[in-house]
Amino acid sequence: MTKHIQNFIKKHFSYETHVWAMGIEKTFSEDRFLKPYVLNRFKKGEKYFVLRICLDGNGPMKVFRDYVRTLPWIEENGFKPIVCWSYTENFKRGDLSDDFWSEFFNQPVEAKDVTDHHMLVSKIYADREIWAPFAKEFNGDENVKNIRVLQGEEGRDYYSRLYDLSQKAFTLKPETYAEMEKELSPYFVGGKKIMGVMMRENFSADFKNAQASDKDRQVFDRHPTAPGLEEAVDEVARLADEWNCDYVLVSCAWEKTVGLFKEKMGDRAVFAKRPRKSDAQVEERLNRKKALADMTEKEKKDLGKSNRDSYRETTRGYLSEIYMLAKCDCFAGAVCGGTEGALILNGGKYEKVHIFSDESTGGMY
Repeated sequence: MTKHIQNFIKKHFSYETHVWAMGIEKTFSEDRFLKPYVLNRFKKGEKYFVLRICLDGNGPMKVFRDYVRTLPWIEENGFKPIVCWSYTENFKRGDLSDDFWSEFFNQPVEAKDVTDHHMLVSKIYADREIWAPFAKEFNGDENVKNIRVLQGEEGRDYYSRLYDLSQKAFTLKPETYAEMEKELSPYFVGGKKIMGVMMRENFSADFKNAQASDKDRQVFDRHPTAPGLEEAVDEVARLADEWNCDYVLVSCAWEKTVGLFKEKMGDRAVFAKRPRKSDAQVEERLNRKKALADMTEKEKKDLGKSNRDSYRETTRGYLSEIYMLAKCDCFAGAVCGGTEGALILNGGKYEKVHIFSDESTGGMY
């Protein structure tokens, strides 16, 4: 689409969609959004900013974090925000209909409705213009774009403000967490003190050091590294005693983690029912010789399709756990998106917060 046509549309039509293609902006240029848009079917109305993030390699709390960081800019420019979180293959077609985000979160308009209205994808945003307003307002420096992981009084005010910001745009759909909330409700009555814990096994020191693929290990070097599992479990047990907690509600992805906590803390360690990886599945992933970056488009597509239903249920369980962690009295967790999500959704109300040490040198967060 030529710049002349784009300028004509921007001048004469109220609908205008901007796109931040997170994670693929260096791979696909704007002319790869090939879905035809019919000019005479544009409708006048609100302006929407569509934040498109590929599902391959970007988890739900990564989306959450990047979405929150765009909100001040979106608000300043009079847009309504929409997230489209879908597989990479859809980006080539400009397809907004296959969206995981709307399955779990309320939105002003769902991404599929953008397609229904034949709204134009007019620009890809991936530069500091988008996140600088957030950085300046919340971090006091427009060059510091990341959401900070804070403890103490400084964290209370910071996450209270971030909670107010996040609630302007989206909230979890009740059906996302209703089943888990009902399951865990007995622990949240009777004045019991509960500590929420966010584990991060997939980026623990144990998991990082055991990778078979050199390229995968390089990816881990760019992320915060959580302590080894046994070290983290010991730390949580110590904090639970120090803070006089009756229960510890643990968000974790591995069955092995459940076993370690039960062995150390018995019935004080509480776990929601959700899909978790068995020891065999973890071992299979560790022994993968071919890094995700080296897979062909067809291999990525086939992997996505085969994992689709299980990923949906895993995501629902993960988001539900974060929602429940935010209701706890105290919190301990690794430096990761899930921890940021719990801190934001809690809004600075935790009595105590402890963040596990980051053993990496990369520090993407």
